[in-house]
Amino acid sequence: SGDWSSDVCSSDLGYIDIRMFPIDIHTNEVSSALEQFKTGGIKKIIIDLRGNPGGSIESYRSIA
Repeated sequence: SGDWSSDVCSSDLGYIDIRMFPIDIHTNEVSSALEQFKTGGIKKIIIDLRGNPGGSIESYRSIA
């Protein structure tokens, strides 16, 4: 999606860049990426909100 992206930075570090909220419609996609991190042995995750204009705190909580 153009609103967010994810990547594996190293063997134990994942990265999620959220550029736009509301991301509610993408919550399942983000959850899927987080599950892939978990099954891939990712122990640390960076959630990057820089440049994000804001949105519902509930959207952020649903991802965290």
